[in-house]
Amino acid sequence: MRNIIKRFFNLRIVLLYLAVCLIVAWLTYATTKETELQILKKETMERLTLFDRYIKATISSYSVYARVLSESPRITDFCHHPDPDKVEAMNEYLSDFNDSIGAFVTFIINNDGLTIASSNYKSPKSLIGRNFGFREYFKKAIKGQGNSYIAIGAMTNVPGYYTAYPIRHGDDITGVFVIKYNLNIFQVKKLEIKGILFMEDKNHVIFASNDDRYIFHTSVEVPEETMRQIKDSRQYLSEPLPPLPIVKSVNEDDTTIVTLRWKDAEDNKYKDVSYVMEEIHNAEDDWHIHILAGLSKVNKEIRENTVYALMVVTIVFLVALLLSLMALEIKRRREYEKTITKINEDLEAKVAERTQELQTNIKQLLSLEQTLQESEHKYRQLVELSQEGVWAVNNVGITTFVNQAMADTLGYTVEEMVGASFLDFMDDEVKAMAKDTLNNQLKSWKRDRLEITLPHKNGEVVNVIVSVSTLTDEQGNHTGSFAVISDITKLKETEDKLKKSLTEQEVLLRELHHRVKNNLQVIAGLVGLQISHVEDARSKGALKDTQNRIQSIALVHEKLYNTENLSEISIKEYILSLVNAMFTFFDVDKDKIDLKFDVEDINVGIDVVIPCGLIINELFTNILKYAFNGGGSGKITIKLNVLEADELELIVGDNGVGLPEDIDIGKTKSLGLKVVMILVKQLRGTLKIDRVGGTTFILRFKK
Repeated sequence: MRNIIKRFFNLRIVLLYLAVCLIVAWLTYATTKETELQILKKETMERLTLFDRYIKATISSYSVYARVLSESPRITDFCHHPDPDKVEAMNEYLSDFNDSIGAFVTFIINNDGLTIASSNYKSPKSLIGRNFGFREYFKKAIKGQGNSYIAIGAMTNVPGYYTAYPIRHGDDITGVFVIKYNLNIFQVKKLEIKGILFMEDKNHVIFASNDDRYIFHTSVEVPEETMRQIKDSRQYLSEPLPPLPIVKSVNEDDTTIVTLRWKDAEDNKYKDVSYVMEEIHNAEDDWHIHILAGLSKVNKEIRENTVYALMVVTIVFLVALLLSLMALEIKRRREYEKTITKINEDLEAKVAERTQELQTNIKQLLSLEQTLQESEHKYRQLVELSQEGVWAVNNVGITTFVNQAMADTLGYTVEEMVGASFLDFMDDEVKAMAKDTLNNQLKSWKRDRLEITLPHKNGEVVNVIVSVSTLTDEQGNHTGSFAVISDITKLKETEDKLKKSLTEQEVLLRELHHRVKNNLQVIAGLVGLQISHVEDARSKGALKDTQNRIQSIALVHEKLYNTENLSEISIKEYILSLVNAMFTFFDVDKDKIDLKFDVEDINVGIDVVIPCGLIINELFTNILKYAFNGGGSGKITIKLNVLEADELELIVGDNGVGLPEDIDIGKTKSLGLKVVMILVKQLRGTLKIDRVGGTTFILRFKK
């Protein structure tokens, strides 16, 4: 037997094994690297595309203010005739507007580049009287081209995003209207984006990033002429604008991999870190948005897959070697049997009876041995080739058997585990649970199924499901325990990824409600500006009603943005906020109004709360305008009850002068009551009117 083993473990076999390992390792490395890089590139581009859409939506919502205000008659008239007596009023107007949109500063420049009005006129760093004719945004706007611009403020030293539009009077351009926003409107640091994200202008100067080390660097070597133009325009004042420390950049299969060298803050040494770099070009503002994604996950997958491949090659090689050894052993035994047979034949004449008896015994033994070998072979194949871990211990907890899958799961060899206590491969918390399980089996012999964590040899945590059964001898005595162990680590990782993806989608939906609310408030603000320019009382009243309706819808999105449940809100809290807002809007003396508010605290969806809020808005507006003869005292009732079968009953009433008998709400010419009837149909509800002791509207609809 020893000679047979020596024949197989010669130099050629070892070299063949090493050659196969090298080939498999190289193929695994190349395949895994290509696959993981493509996955990382796809994930990076998805995050980049999502952020680009967010940036475009943000810029679109903020640039509209400058364009609309530049066309305002008040602005155009002031810039055409900058009367000194109107400067202070214009400064206050710009200050109020600037505060309402959350901008950094809003100002007006005449066609000579001189600031003639500014929202920060009270600040020591007021822009009034400052000449910004050298700024790029002024040069473009004064030629009739609305534009945006990134720069550091010459007075404030604060970087910002400028939007500038020409102010026209007839065919002449009389000045430029400019709004500056703080760069935090891009939310680069607040958004949870994997990797390093940075934005650069057309000259490759980085002006925003979730890593402060990248800000005011250039992503490439900028030509001296371009750098001189940047310095002359004072776009970034005295910032040196050094290039990023890129020490290496390669392109593999249409994937760009860059290596940056930064000084580590802890040990004060330079370290090289490689990233996959992807970018998107924003053609409207001529910006580039980049994301640098780390390669740690790619390298980890390469290492793990290479190790797994080498383990498979080793197992296959050992199995083939074992089969070859077994074949030689069988051949040797057959030769031995032939020798025995020949000896028996020589002795047959002398001891016929004994020889016959021995032959019979030998045949029985050989048959039994063959049966045992086949049984053992099938059992070992079933256990060893199983992808589930198998672990057997005796009645004192000493490991008597583990298969290769079990050893691989924890990173040990079979030899290291056999003979050791099963508690040696568990942490303290799991040890107590394992001892209880073993004791319970000694008492009741029941089967247990547990989900626990086991420490890997390399320190990592392995999540497993353990199914434990009792082992007994022929007399039924407990001899140990037998466990089948399934590795669910990847399943847990997938579950964590799904939870994180759900969180990201919830953040996006919350941001959507926030944007809708902001846009509706912008529309309401524009309607308010229009009201100030309308002289006709009837038109002004119609516009105020429209503004009030828009604000009632915006209030729904504000409540959705501030609640945990993004699909439903508390209708009690919403109606109370709406009523208080209308009291303020109509400047009502609350001491004269006895408000009976009885609304059940339930959550309803946006498809119900918006039409319900608009109905309350219309009815409440009519009560405040007409029920109490323009400012008299009275009582207003608002109730919301839950009836059977998810049916809601809304009651809005007053004890005022009452709705005239000749008014048919289904045929009225009043826009407000027409809106109410349309919304009632939208809710698929019914509306009744009680004219006793005032006017009471009773609306029933499904939740």
